[in-house]
Amino acid sequence: MGVAGYSPHKSTQWIAEERAARKFPNLVVLGSYWVGEDGVYKWYEVVMADPSHPSIKNDPERRWIAGYVARRRVRLTRERALKILSKIELEPPSGPSRSQGEVDGATRT
Repeated sequence: MGVAGYSPHKSTQWIAEERAARKFPNLVVLGSYWVGEDGVYKWYEVVMADPSHPSIKNDPERRWIAGYVARRRVRLTRERALKILSKIELEPPSGPSRSQGEVDGATRT
């Protein structure tokens, strides 16, 4: 008895991009496309750019690559959430306030 099919949560193209990014950490992945496949392997060409190269920095169409910064995902902790909420000053809603028993001007008894 074997496995009929392997269905990962990531596509093989995405895995190829991650492998290329891991192998060349100083480059930025711009995209990739399918090249070919046989019975065992699939090949993708991954297009990468060097953000520190002078021609990338000077080209107005590709200058955004030089400003690219890989950011870590930061988990929201209780302290961080309280700090954010303390910066935001919430005002009470304006207008007449209704008590829980009032509905359209009539009160429940």
